[in-house]
Amino acid sequence: MKYKKGTKVEVLDKREVPCGSWRRAEIVSGNGHTYRLVERVPRKVIRPRPLSAQDPVDLVAGDIIEVLDSASWKLSEVLSTVDPNYFYVRLLGSLRTLKVQRSDLRLRQCWADNRWVAIGKVFCSALSFDFALCTRGNKVNFNKGDAAERIHKLELYAYRTTMEALYSSGSITWEQEELMTNLRLELHISNDEHLSELRYLSSSKSDLPCQTDPMPQSL
Repeated sequence: MKYKKGTKVEVLDKREVPCGSWRRAEIVSGNGHTYRLVERVPRKVIRPRPLSAQDPVDLVAGDIIEVLDSASWKLSEVLSTVDPNYFYVRLLGSLRTLKVQRSDLRLRQCWADNRWVAIGKVFCSALSFDFALCTRGNKVNFNKGDAAERIHKLELYAYRTTMEALYSSGSITWEQEELMTNLRLELHISNDEHLSELRYLSSSKSDLPCQTDPMPQSL
C-alpha cells in the first residue's frame, strides 16, 4: 500500500518497549519505499491509522490489549478493574503499571491484505444460521456449518502475525513467552499448531509485523 502526503498513519517504533509500539504520525513526503514523517522510515513499519478504536468490552485480568501511553499504542496486560471506566494495566516488557480510562484502551488489530483484523477477542454475532466474522470495516458472511473452522483459521493467522512481530527483533523475553502462552489459550492453538508455526517462523525470512502471508482466501 502506498501513502499520499497528508495521510494519517501509525509507525512501528521498537525503541521504547520490547514489543514495539504504534506511534501516530502524518506523511510529509515519500517515494513509495521510504516516507518522511518527523524522521525517514521504511514503508514496512507504516500502517494506516484505524478509523476509530474499537472499544474493548468485558475486560478481565490477564487480557492483552493496547493502551495509549505517551502518544503511542503499546501492548499491555489488564491487571484489575477499578470501575467500568478505569483499569490498572502493565506495559508488556516493562514494570510500569498504569491507571487508565477505557477510552485509552483498544483491541489489538492487525493490518493485513488492506483491511483491519481483530487479534485475540474476535467478536462475532450470530443471527439464525448466519454468522458475521468481525473485522475492521469488513464482514465476511458464512453459514453455521463451517463457522468454527473458518474462525479458527483466522485465530491461527492472528497467532502467526503476533509471533512474527515478537520474534522480528531476535530472541524473546520471558514476559513475551508468557504473552504467547496466554495468547495460545485465548486463540485455542494446539501444541501441534504451535510447533507448526514455529517451523514456519524459522523458515520465513519476513520481518514485517502484521504484514505476512495473505489472509486465507477461504475467509
